[in-house]
Amino acid sequence: MLLVNLSGTPPTHTPTPWIIDGSTIRDQEHHAIVELAGDNLPPKQVAANASLIATAPILLELAHDYEATCVDRLGLLREEEYQWRDPAELRHMIGHWTVQLEDVRQVIAQAQGVKDA
Repeated sequence: MLLVNLSGTPPTHTPTPWIIDGSTIRDQEHHAIVELAGDNLPPKQVAANASLIATAPILLELAHDYEATCVDRLGLLREEEYQWRDPAELRHMIGHWTVQLEDVRQVIAQAQGVKDA
């Protein structure tokens, strides 16, 4: 089940670190955040899912960092590198970084439960 935030304001997640306790993800005060229900899943797969979920806040932070990198890179291409870079190469690089920026923004919006990102 995917919960969608209809308000458009990104919710805040439980502060890190998130701790894996069997099939439960807990916050630093040991409150349960997520209970994994791997009814028919092998224990190793449940453990892998728990690891992925527990690292989600860190991955979201890295996604925000990459978003800033994309914005910076596009700024440099448009404001400075256009003066000396080959026009075809410049177009290609701007296209590449624009797609990267759009993709990471979609991932961030999805992680924050923002509808129609």
